[in-house]
Amino acid sequence: MVKTKNVKLLKNRKNVKEIAIKKKLEREIEEILSQQITANNDSKDGIYSANGNSILRKDKRN
Repeated sequence: MVKTKNVKLLKNRKNVKEIAIKKKLEREIEEILSQQITANNDSKDGIYSANGNSILRKDKRN
């Protein structure tokens, strides 16, 4: 019984570490994407998504 308890604890510890790493990476990705969106929105000719494609362009004819 002690062995199975230890194995479960080790598995739980490993899962917790994996979850923590995933969450950290997700936060970093969100931060980078938000910086890209902000930089692209500062552009004069439209609003852009994180990949640089225009979502909405201002009408330049006026």
